[in-house]
Amino acid sequence: MHRKGKTYSWLSEEIAPAERTEAWQTALCRSYQEWALTQAVSPDFRAHLVRHEFDDLSLINTICDPCEGKRDHQTVKRDDDIHIGIQLSESGSERFHSAGHSLEVGAGDLIVWTTANATRFEVTRTLHKLTLMLPWRLLRERFPGHKEPPCGGRVESRHGIGYLLANHMRAMASELLQLEHHLLGAASRSLLELVNALLHHDARAAGDNASVKRQLIQEYILRHLHDDALSPGVIASAHQISLRQLHLLFQHEDMAVSRFILQKRLEACKNMLSDPAFNHLQISEIAYSKGFNSMSHFSRVFKLAFDYTPNELRRLLAQRLNRK
Repeated sequence: MHRKGKTYSWLSEEIAPAERTEAWQTALCRSYQEWALTQAVSPDFRAHLVRHEFDDLSLINTICDPCEGKRDHQTVKRDDDIHIGIQLSESGSERFHSAGHSLEVGAGDLIVWTTANATRFEVTRTLHKLTLMLPWRLLRERFPGHKEPPCGGRVESRHGIGYLLANHMRAMASELLQLEHHLLGAASRSLLELVNALLHHDARAAGDNASVKRQLIQEYILRHLHDDALSPGVIASAHQISLRQLHLLFQHEDMAVSRFILQKRLEACKNMLSDPAFNHLQISEIAYSKGFNSMSHFSRVFKLAFDYTPNELRRLLAQRLNRK
């Protein structure tokens, strides 16, 4: 049994100029999940949005003048469900900032994004785009092989599976109003099959992207070991990703991100305690310089990691120097 399709339309010319910012933000939220415009649109702002809903999917045909908006971390936390957006740009240009990366999008580009990431967008030139929105849970139900939401980014649209999906999205947007009800199920199934194939194909490259992102985050951690406020939440915010994504990146290392921070702090302290150049520093000064704020905690975890306390390490090294 398939839900009957519905179509909604929004036209800026039907809204008074002074009310267009609020009305446009509402239209965006109803179609693309929750977004907040970061500046008011101009009084002569023009946009036209047509949203087709069928079988838990939404296909949105949008034309809009330049505007800017964002989904911040607080917005992401409020979401009950993750949605995947697959966007085909027909003309104009847009800039995305998400998960620590910027992406310039132009005519013919096909991109994948997810509501799990804090994201900012800037339409820099009047944009025409088609966007397929689908709940992540729907993809998991239909294709259990998907374990985690896609990382997102640009995918190939000039050939291969991306080319087929792009043209299918165009055809659906054009023909949905003419399709008989009993054909909607077949149309949505074929669309989901193509999305499934695209994401599986793209997942192979995502592994390499995840490795690069994980390395950048590890380097960030090493540069900020001195900061006692360093935490998974701070790290995720600095890289514009969700906590869930951060933890997933470190699963491949078989080490939780909190454990990685602790290990690197302990290693840095051990190196300083082992270096005669730092003998003038008290153990507490070394511990505090690497983000520890409790000496009892530092001594305990140091002993667990290296089988001796910081004091025992210093005494052992002093004895060795005296023998020389």
